[in-house]
Amino acid sequence: MWALRLIGHRHRPPERRRESTRFTLQESRLITAKLTVNYKRGLHLLEDTVENRRLRRTSALVSEAADGTVMIRGNGRVLPYRLHPRDQAVLVPGVVVAHEHLDGAFAWIAAQQRERDAARLANPKITLRAKPRIRTAAAPL
Repeated sequence: MWALRLIGHRHRPPERRRESTRFTLQESRLITAKLTVNYKRGLHLLEDTVENRRLRRTSALVSEAADGTVMIRGNGRVLPYRLHPRDQAVLVPGVVVAHEHLDGAFAWIAAQQRERDAARLANPKITLRAKPRIRTAAAPL
C-alpha cells in the first residue's frame, strides 16, 4: 500500500513555485534580531513588520538568479528588503575633521603619528621598498 501511494505522487505535475527557483543559487542564512541578512558582502535589511519580527533568529532561504537578482524567502513567503552594500563605503583615511572640542586631541594624535613615522624611517630594519610607502602615508593631504 505504501508503494502505491508513492507511485500516485510521482505522476503529479510539478508545482509552478519550484520551476521558478530551480536554476538559482540557494543558501540558507540567519535572520538576525535586528532583521538583517548577510549575503555576499551586502547587508540586506528586512522591512520592519509584525510578520517579519516573528522571523527573528530563524533561517531564511536566499536565492540568487542567473541575472543577479536576490530573493529572500522566510516562512514560505518572499520577504521585502533594502540592500546596504559594504564595499561602497567612502572613507578617506587621514582626513582631519574640524571640531572645536577635539582640536587638541587631533593635534596630539597627529604629533604621535609623526613621531611614530620618523622612528620607523630611522629603523635600519625597514626595507627601501617600505620607506616610500611610509613617507607617502605621512605626507599631508
